[in-house]
Amino acid sequence: MSALTKISETTMAGATSYAFTSGIDATYKCYYFTFQNIHPSADCQLAVGFSQNGGTDSYLNAKTSAVWLNRVMLTDVADIATEFRSAWAMGNDTAFQVLCEAIDASEADASMSGYMYLFNPSGTTYEKHYMWSTNCLQQSNLTWQNSGAGRMISAGAINAVQFKTLDSPTATLDAGTITMWGLNTS
Repeated sequence: MSALTKISETTMAGATSYAFTSGIDATYKCYYFTFQNIHPSADCQLAVGFSQNGGTDSYLNAKTSAVWLNRVMLTDVADIATEFRSAWAMGNDTAFQVLCEAIDASEADASMSGYMYLFNPSGTTYEKHYMWSTNCLQQSNLTWQNSGAGRMISAGAINAVQFKTLDSPTATLDAGTITMWGLNTS
């Protein structure tokens, strides 16, 4: 039997990044992050970085990942596409991992929602795995479903996670929440 325990929640209030620097420890084998109605000030992507020392390493741990993208045109449901997103895939890369296509800031009701799992972050024997799925409204009335999975190259413990905007240096996250949950697996 599994049970979710809410650890912390952050409400977006006009910053370019939000970090979870406490609460990620050996208490849970899996941490689950939910994104609810994230809306930026300008079109931007949401990305994630992982830290082994509370964020002082700039969240630039090396990762390897694969990303898939599903697109549906809202005005023409026959316009559907699925593709491997090679530009977002990582191969021993220290950049932030892109989690979604650019979120449309021009539409007042446009947003991004989804989730991300981080598995066994406090273990030091094996590399850490993560996977996510997001959905957002992007320009031209397209809805994008992004999903992917990856792993940290190091076996060191992960104890902080940062979510930040990409593609627009002035974009801030102005609405929505990110919630961190602990997942009991016993």
